Amino acid sequence: MTQRVFVDANVLFSKTQMDWLFLMRMANDGMFQLHTTEDVFAEVLANMRKGTPRAPGHITRRRLELMRGNIDEVMDSFPSDSLFSGIDENDYHVHAAALASKADHQKADCLLEEQAKRASTGSSTSPGRKHR
Repeated sequence: MTQRVFVDANVLFSKTQMDWLFLMRMANDGMFQLHTTEDVFAEVLANMRKGTPRAPGHITRRRLELMRGNIDEVMDSFPSDSLFSGIDENDYHVHAAALASKADHQKADCLLEEQAKRASTGSSTSPGRKHR
């Protein structure tokens, strides 16, 4: 069954994490779908601009093109009355959108934590797979 993954701005802001996510998505067709919101795109672009205020416009335009071209669903609406037990009220929109998208997983920081852990230990096995 295809897994639905809601992607937060932290993953899309990191060019390395974004590229790996999109590469994994393309290499594993049907394994998972990527979902996010216009708000997440706006957060990524605002943080890029904040970090490099003099960067030419084509830099942020290209990032937006990459995100739009590789995300399966961009939600433009989500409820404002979902239960939220998070610590940061500014993350409510991410929680509400992940619920509305019926995501099986929500990816924020450390999206590739497991792959990085395996790479640093030299393990080439997938999670759950045992050496024989």
